[in-house]
Amino acid sequence: MTAAVSSARPGGNAHTTLFALSGDTVLEPVTVVVNPDDDPQFMRMAFAAHQPCFGHITVHPTPLAGETIHLAHDLIRSLGKHLPLPDQYSGRSRFANTTDSWHIAAAWSLALGINRLTVCRAHLLRLPKWRRLFALSACTRTRLTLLCNGPIPQEALPLLDSVPHRILDRPDTAADHWRTPAGLQELDCHPRWQHHAAFPPGDD
Repeated sequence: MTAAVSSARPGGNAHTTLFALSGDTVLEPVTVVVNPDDDPQFMRMAFAAHQPCFGHITVHPTPLAGETIHLAHDLIRSLGKHLPLPDQYSGRSRFANTTDSWHIAAAWSLALGINRLTVCRAHLLRLPKWRRLFALSACTRTRLTLLCNGPIPQEALPLLDSVPHRILDRPDTAADHWRTPAGLQELDCHPRWQHHAAFPPGDD
């Protein structure tokens, strides 16, 4: 099953629940790393691939978070960012809904030059989250990698078959996939990745 490649093009709008994409939209090939035995070395490689200075991000989804908005928030935090502060009058964020949260994730991904996104434990994600991730990948031209520490969800198979993809199931091929290319230049936005002030900010 290693490096099985599908050249199918996306059809219809099954994965366009976030953005208005046409049927001719070409997605970057999706990579699914299958680790049915939950071998820890796959997770170590995925975490090591988190290199924001090179535009590579790894997201470890919040356990038991069922809504797609939670995955958007996980992505935003992995980008080193946060949602806007709550409104001082209502105490609620203006961007507390699902669509706006995914728009923020997409905007920061584009602004920070993200080109590779790895999502761990994708076998636990329901179909709506897979659709959101595919739409995000299409709109930001980000190469998406889904690490399944178990079988690929049956409900996600038709969606996966609708896009160009490959499946990796060996440590060596996964390591090659996640390895940072030699000579890759750091992004200009790298100095802005780390914040040094408290959040939320103090009264002063």
